[in-house]
Amino acid sequence: PVFPGYSYDYIFRRQNFLWSDSYALSPTWMNEFRFSYSRFAFDSAISDDSVPEAHTLPYLSIPNVSAPGMYTGIRNFQFANKWLFQETQTKLTGRHTLRYGFEFLRQLTKRRPAFNERGMLIYQNSVDPAYSAFANYLDDFSGPAGISAKNFGEPVFYPNQFRQSYFFQDSWKMAPSLTLTFGLRYENFGTPANIFEYPAFAGFDPSKFLEPNRVKPDNDNFGPAFGFAWSPGVKFGLLGKLFGDRRMVWRGGFQVSYDAFFDGMLLNIQSDAPNTVATTVVGSFLWRGTPDFFSTLPTDPRPVTPMDRQTSVLDPNIRSPYTERWSLGFQRQLPRGLAMDLSYVGSASHKLFTKEDLNARQLDGKRPHPDFGIRQIVAGSGNSNYHAMQLRVERRFATTLFLTGSYTWSRTIDSTSDISAGPSMNYEGSALTSVPAGQGGLRLDRALSDYHRSHLLVFVYSWDVPGPVNGFLGYLAGGWTLSGVSTFTSGAPYTARNGFDRNNDGISADRPDIGNPNAPLNTRAVISGGCPTGYLNPDTNVCVTPDDVHFVQGTGFPGSSTVGRNTLFTGGINQTWMNVMKMIPVAEGKKLEFRLEAMNVFNHASYANVPNASVVGSPGPAGGLPSRFLNRDYTLATNRAMNVQLKLVF
Repeated sequence: PVFPGYSYDYIFRRQNFLWSDSYALSPTWMNEFRFSYSRFAFDSAISDDSVPEAHTLPYLSIPNVSAPGMYTGIRNFQFANKWLFQETQTKLTGRHTLRYGFEFLRQLTKRRPAFNERGMLIYQNSVDPAYSAFANYLDDFSGPAGISAKNFGEPVFYPNQFRQSYFFQDSWKMAPSLTLTFGLRYENFGTPANIFEYPAFAGFDPSKFLEPNRVKPDNDNFGPAFGFAWSPGVKFGLLGKLFGDRRMVWRGGFQVSYDAFFDGMLLNIQSDAPNTVATTVVGSFLWRGTPDFFSTLPTDPRPVTPMDRQTSVLDPNIRSPYTERWSLGFQRQLPRGLAMDLSYVGSASHKLFTKEDLNARQLDGKRPHPDFGIRQIVAGSGNSNYHAMQLRVERRFATTLFLTGSYTWSRTIDSTSDISAGPSMNYEGSALTSVPAGQGGLRLDRALSDYHRSHLLVFVYSWDVPGPVNGFLGYLAGGWTLSGVSTFTSGAPYTARNGFDRNNDGISADRPDIGNPNAPLNTRAVISGGCPTGYLNPDTNVCVTPDDVHFVQGTGFPGSSTVGRNTLFTGGINQTWMNVMKMIPVAEGKKLEFRLEAMNVFNHASYANVPNASVVGSPGPAGGLPSRFLNRDYTLATNRAMNVQLKLVF
């Protein structure tokens, strides 16, 4: 505090680098002004202690060689300067409490992600004669199919953003027991992708591939809000017993809010053609490969063509995702110091960021637009919804004991749960639907979300253990506190995998077919030409028919027997975290704090990780070990852990 009504915060942290400055001005409770500035820097790469020549070498990859200084990665960094200006005012007039304000955020960033600007050389082992990759490196032979590659383009980019928002809210106290709230918020996140020359998908006209394009601005993000709070004052009769006299509060509301683009999307755009031109030379497949391999490192970019892949450019009409939220519930004060909160909470999100393959490979190996390469774009075609019943009960038994229990029963549904990773990972590392969205992938994949948890029960407790406060017994038995959290969660959904691309569209996240739904869940069959039935169970090495097993390796386009997304569940979580703390006075103003922390104190087994669920490729029984297919025993990843801490406070 500088003087009453003003405050100043300063933070400096050295772990890479963070510096933050903020100022707050509140001369009266009716007005609040805030300005802040922060700077963030991050870098990582080859050690600064290396010789200067090491900072000019390309990246060298030599199999079976691990030596200090061999890694010659190029420095990555990020510097971000953020200026935040906020102003909020409140005005009382009659029964109305009016709040209005605005916020401006300006972010100036300089960022250099992983970019192969100095080049990369990958040496390979030779088979005949047996020259190792290291020997090929010393003699400057590529080895069979060695790779020499370099990216051409601008490695440093500036994802500068300007965000602005404005809001108005009116809280109207219609009666002592009823308050209504109305509000409207406007948000504009700008179009940060337009810092690139080619941020958007230009369509399938080859003549427009090298024409600069833009993402259209999104300027209509208005979010209304409504809420109410009602505390009925009924004293007599059945309603009096039910509601109590102002002992129950009903609350409800509806709100629309918007989300912004994130920097990771810009990183990926930078790596797409024609923003970046990746030039690669593949060494000879014969003998020791290509001689004088270092000299093959590209010095000039190759001509860029529509056949170059794009996996991250944006739909030019993409919009900010928005979410509608609603809730209705009540809080009730009960006898014996109990308080209960019961609510229904729901939401629906629209225009979520999704990956769409617009030029997916067909069953015949051809693409709909053969003059173009891979065209995977980021669009806003995703939707999700969430519904939950939430119950919370708390009780303070005495001044030293507090207990809260909460239970949530929910359901979360979507088509893809993450734009960059997740169960729908394809071979290129992007989250796509199991079949292209244009062929109904979003509809086929609509199911429980990756984040769905049907049941969640949590107990939080804290107990200041009664005991003496003075004398020797006070040192020994007084000042103890026991606290903890116990969590019980149902399992996470996951998807059975086919194990390979069944319909030749380039996406390996395809799913298998169901043979016999009544067969044991962990039974499977793969196609085998050595079996008269055409199928083999790799866990028993016995020829089977689809009617003998649950999952069957699928081929061709998914059909009515293809298993759905996220139909399997991991084990749940049953864990208790406990803290035991003891305060020991040492002298005036000084004390020792002893703390014992125990995670998963009862050492319950947790099978919350996804087991190997690939029909083709999951290891079968070997070496006396059982099959890994849908075997949760290979997913156990939690054990009891305990920490002890002794701290002097002065």
